Amino acid sequence: MKQALTKLALNDIVFDLRAQSRAAMNENTVEEYCGLMREGVKFPPSTVFYDGTEYRVGDGFHRLAAMKMAGIEETECKVKPGTWRDALFFSLKSNQQHGLPRNNADKRKMVELILQDPEWSVKYSGRKLAKRCGVIHTLVQNIKKEIEGTSLMEPAEPDAIQPSPAEPLGSEAVVPGEMTSEGNEPLSTAPVQTAPEEDSAKGGDLTELDSKSNEQDQPVSPAPESVTDLSPEADSAPDRRRGR
Repeated sequence: MKQALTKLALNDIVFDLRAQSRAAMNENTVEEYCGLMREGVKFPPSTVFYDGTEYRVGDGFHRLAAMKMAGIEETECKVKPGTWRDALFFSLKSNQQHGLPRNNADKRKMVELILQDPEWSVKYSGRKLAKRCGVIHTLVQNIKKEIEGTSLMEPAEPDAIQPSPAEPLGSEAVVPGEMTSEGNEPLSTAPVQTAPEEDSAKGGDLTELDSKSNEQDQPVSPAPESVTDLSPEADSAPDRRRGR
């Protein structure tokens, strides 16, 4: 039995992206549909879901977008009761037999939407999800493993770091060269005067010892003869005797 159609204004239909199961809209397809509609080609009616307030697209995003581009103001739709989640779940099965074929990105998004949903991922088995999306079962299994592996690899939120009792609670951070009152280094930020190295400290003493050692090693020059030995009185003494 065919469902009765309801004529709706295009402005009354909500394009809720939460109910869009494709990875992205295909603008070329919209333009192609628009050209065909202007030539009078009839398209299948779209399906919308009504929650008592708004009509949301469940099937026919490209057709309705083409109608707006072509300047069409009204269209006949299949109306079903439900929220945007019902519209999304319905869209998973649409376009399996007609319309723009789904590419690999579309299929992947459909599977991820179900596996990441807290209700659908528990309610339906992997094979039922694959049948709903029109994909093979192994694709559902592989994407499920990827999602579970990613969730296990996500780092946990780090706990707030509490200061230890030994650390000061002041707002100033301790930097190298500044220690707390329990440390051995001064608290001031003035540069620390480092003590001279041991070898440098003894450099003067070693130089002095070397100079003294050199003095001791030099040969001792002979002492000059006594002045008394060279005095004229010593040489003239025999002359005085001979004069006698």
